[in-house]
Amino acid sequence: MLQEAGVPGLLLLATVPELTDRTNRLFTPAFEQAWPDAEVVYLEGATHTIFTELGSELGDRVGAWARRREIA
Repeated sequence: MLQEAGVPGLLLLATVPELTDRTNRLFTPAFEQAWPDAEVVYLEGATHTIFTELGSELGDRVGAWARRREIA
């Protein structure tokens, strides 16, 4: 539905702990199939508290993504 509506997507995925990384990588192909225009980024060394861990660096990454997509 989002794909058909032309909504841009950015999926940020944790890679720690190892089980989280494996699970994310297992289910990412289904996400990519459902939303092929979305960008998937694995944040190496990050847990599910990525906003706390990466702070302004994450903001910079999201901002750069938005500029590439011409939505910012």
